[in-house]
Amino acid sequence: MEADTTQVIERLDERGNLSRIIDSAPNGMILVDADGVVQLVNQQVENMFGYRRQELLGQSVDILLPERVRDVHAGQRTAYRGRPAPRAMAGRELLGQRKDGSDFPVEVGLNPLPTDAGTWVLSSVVDITERKLAQAQIQESARLKSEFLANMSHEIRTPMNVIMGMSNLMLETDLNPEQRNYAEMIASGAESLLTIINDILDFSKIEAGKLEIADVEFDLTATVEEAAGFLAETAGRKKIELTCEVVPQPPMLRGDGARIRQVLINIIGNAVKFTDQGEVNVTVQWEPEASRFEVRDTGIGMNEKTQAGLFQAFFQADGSQTRKYGGTGLGLAISKKLVELMGGAIGVESEEGKGSTFWFSLPLRLGSAALPAEPPEILDGCRALLIDDHATSRGILAAQLGRLIEVTTACDAAEGLALLRAARYDVAVVDCGLPVIDGLELVRLLRADRALSALPIVLLTSYGGYRSYDEAKQLGIEHCLTKPVPCRQLQDALQRSLTRPRKATLTILPAPDEIQPVLNHSRLLLVEDNTGNRHVAESLLSRLGYGCDTVENGQEAVRALQRQSYPLVFMDLQMPLMDGLEATAAIRHWEGDNRRTRIVAMTANAMLGDRERCLAAGMDDYLSKPFRPHELREMLQRWLVEEVCPL
Repeated sequence: MEADTTQVIERLDERGNLSRIIDSAPNGMILVDADGVVQLVNQQVENMFGYRRQELLGQSVDILLPERVRDVHAGQRTAYRGRPAPRAMAGRELLGQRKDGSDFPVEVGLNPLPTDAGTWVLSSVVDITERKLAQAQIQESARLKSEFLANMSHEIRTPMNVIMGMSNLMLETDLNPEQRNYAEMIASGAESLLTIINDILDFSKIEAGKLEIADVEFDLTATVEEAAGFLAETAGRKKIELTCEVVPQPPMLRGDGARIRQVLINIIGNAVKFTDQGEVNVTVQWEPEASRFEVRDTGIGMNEKTQAGLFQAFFQADGSQTRKYGGTGLGLAISKKLVELMGGAIGVESEEGKGSTFWFSLPLRLGSAALPAEPPEILDGCRALLIDDHATSRGILAAQLGRLIEVTTACDAAEGLALLRAARYDVAVVDCGLPVIDGLELVRLLRADRALSALPIVLLTSYGGYRSYDEAKQLGIEHCLTKPVPCRQLQDALQRSLTRPRKATLTILPAPDEIQPVLNHSRLLLVEDNTGNRHVAESLLSRLGYGCDTVENGQEAVRALQRQSYPLVFMDLQMPLMDGLEATAAIRHWEGDNRRTRIVAMTANAMLGDRERCLAAGMDDYLSKPFRPHELREMLQRWLVEEVCPL
């Protein structure tokens, strides 16, 4: 038999210098015959397994395997002989056993060699112990990084919720101009810091491949208007005209509206930041196959070199801009990743000193909701005069009004006054920032004109135009809208103007963060251990028309619900004695199938999976700190709608 084996090896050598190849190979090489007996090994195998060559030759290859896996390996060897074929090493991870009995991970490649004595197999073996250790270190490093980010996020968001909440509450009080300026600066700084934190967290999620894209129905027009409205205050402070338009206005669509809004906020925010005068125009051309979003500005523009690196992480145009304009350099990189995850493309067209146009396109499918409703009948046959000096804004507003009512436009107060005196109009839509004679002065002239004194006025003003609001009230202006004006707010203002009796009262349709009371006055339960956050939540709920009982940990929350029922519970997560998840589980166990108290997580935990953990624990919804007043209001309306509007 030994002679037969020697002859087989000699013939293999004649065919391809097998022995020389085995000896010179950098990996361990083992030649096994059809019965699984070792016939040749190289020095690398001796070093790897701790055997001398003569100790292995003639032995079953099982000697190199832990005893617990030998039966499995024997079955695999039999199956392989039935269908022999070359198999690469990648992914073929096994356990080897050294002479001293210690196990270690190996990667194995197989190459069948047909012979007169059956199919032999040449195996290449690599010790991957160091690779496995490196992988474990990488995983541990990733775990520690994720844990650090989660803790950092929580620890920063907790005091930020207090800062943002208190500054919003302060802005709702009577302040002198200097105090208001200070409060607005605090609120603006907190918003900027929150943007940086969110950018870092989003970038980490994207890099880890853990950011998911939703496929839900959403209102494209409302999404675009919300994104533009988010930047309205910043644009207003810089006296930049910010406009937005969606043409045509589509029905409900399917996609990830929240991520589209995030991309728009990033791009519009950049446009406003790098524009010192002029305008920023947001336009969306909706088409079923590929909707195109454009943000055009009259800012500083950029050269080709800057454009080439623009969507790279941490990229800044140059050091001077970093110092002047700030930012992490992550916003556009995140936007690019999000657009690509949604199946779209993104780019920029720009010329230094002449502004930029950022664009992205997305495939957005039609949803199941019905087409937008027709204009209300009350507007049929009515005429409006729009007076706005800014050409782009005037064109967009005229298009918005034109879908609702017959509209004529004027570019300044003198032209508007002449048109109003020459023909009948049912309502005037007046921009507050007109040149020469501003909007408020024009209204004074109209109020002094007996023929026009009762004309309904809708005043358009920049975000935060508090003086405009105060003076408008004194002049009996019925509605004051913040630019850019959402379509639904404009339609509502027109309807109210043409259906209500003429009164010298002012209705200010609020910017997103302004607090409005809700209709319901239920008493809620607030579970929060942080004194500052507890005070913010209590104050905001009070402003929204709700009283609340407060407790400081999960144990107290369980006892409170056992004493009495609450229509809604806001539950923090990280608390002493019993955290929010444990408390929710205890509440659900105590309630059984008899009832289900609605529980909303109100937490600074904002990492990937935190929302899912809350829902899996039995909570009904999730509100991440720091939250804005309108987000709290929307949560109340979502879960207390049955009490506000009984079915």
